[in-house]
Amino acid sequence: MPATLTGRHSVRIVLTNQSPATAATNRVPNLFSPETPLVTYTNGRLRWAALAGVQHYKVLKNGVAVATTTATEYAVTKEPSAVYQVLSVDDKADFESFASEPLLLGPPPAEFQLEKLVPASSRPYRGYTGKGFVEISTSQNTRLTIPVTVPATGLYALDFRYANGNGPTNTNNKCAIRTLRDERGQLLGTTVLPQRGVNEWSNWGFTNPLLVHLSKGTHALTLTYEPANTNMNGAVNQAMLDYARLIRVQ
Repeated sequence: MPATLTGRHSVRIVLTNQSPATAATNRVPNLFSPETPLVTYTNGRLRWAALAGVQHYKVLKNGVAVATTTATEYAVTKEPSAVYQVLSVDDKADFESFASEPLLLGPPPAEFQLEKLVPASSRPYRGYTGKGFVEISTSQNTRLTIPVTVPATGLYALDFRYANGNGPTNTNNKCAIRTLRDERGQLLGTTVLPQRGVNEWSNWGFTNPLLVHLSKGTHALTLTYEPANTNMNGAVNQAMLDYARLIRVQ
């Protein structure tokens, strides 16, 4: 079409009306990912049941593959803290399963009950620990000051046990978001509290862990609702908090 063309025109597309050349059908086997192992820990070893159609298993430590084995157990140490998972690999196409549920091994984490800091919610949800849980929203408990005491200087992972029943896991944009800062106001990271299902307020899980360097002693950490924490819903930014959990990493 020339660049000098002016005025109003109609463009007509005419097909050749010819059938495509005959092509062979590429038939392939109907394959599936193998079953996910169910992993337990006893006496210094990860253990799981043998699964049909599996060639070998991969052991993950903190999300990184550290071993491949045909056995159904694996020796681990509990120092320092680490998260272990196992996935199975099939014997046909090296398809991998989903990784097993994360298994945290190490010294017992420190837990800080949040209802000791502010009044507990009166909502009738179940499954919490301690004497209650705390509601956070755009108007309630927009700033929580959490004193944490650590026995030694080091790197710690901090997360929160929470519930968010404001919608399904895949839509509605009602994920709660908060900012974590230290006593000097320095940014430590963003805590994300995704939806866990419609009205699933008694379904508790953990937020993303934030890695924080803490010196020996007590620190006043703050969990705040800030302008940067506005989600795509805009109006609903709510969750229930059970406790804060602190795990020594290094």
